[in-house]
Amino acid sequence: MREQGLLLSWVGSGRLILSHNFSAADFEQVCQRFVAATRASQADGGWWQNAGLTNKTIRRSVLRALIRQRF
Repeated sequence: MREQGLLLSWVGSGRLILSHNFSAADFEQVCQRFVAATRASQADGGWWQNAGLTNKTIRRSVLRALIRQRF
């Protein structure tokens, strides 16, 4: 998201909170950047392709990746 110029804060709800003073053009630009960021993430392998994964295997995979980054 940052590479596309979007800085989002996490509020714990999983929702995006936008200012009410956005123009239609501003909102369209946010939408375009959001789509570009998600496409780039998918192209970089940021999304799991195996729909058969369980929450447990996903968590283990994330934990392994975090451990590899630290050491």
